[in-house]
Amino acid sequence: MSVDPKVFSQPEDFNPDRFLNNIPQFSFVPFSAGPRNCIGFRYAWVAMKTTLSNILRNYEILPGEPGTEPQFKYRIVTESKNGVKLRLKKREH
Repeated sequence: MSVDPKVFSQPEDFNPDRFLNNIPQFSFVPFSAGPRNCIGFRYAWVAMKTTLSNILRNYEILPGEPGTEPQFKYRIVTESKNGVKLRLKKREH
């Protein structure tokens, strides 16, 4: 894979923080774009939705223990500084 070092400095290093800053449009498109995009893209979405559906049908999602409430930081998308702690309770069918 060829990576332009002008877009990503040190392209071979694992550095997820590089995506916190603005990057040029189409410099990172993991599933490609347009009519010739990745054939696994739709499968990945279906797999994700199926997994989420199975969890929601079989478990009740409850808040985490006291003191584990999310501490929000506000950006374009709201994020939690300390993650989101949840508990799962098996549903009775």
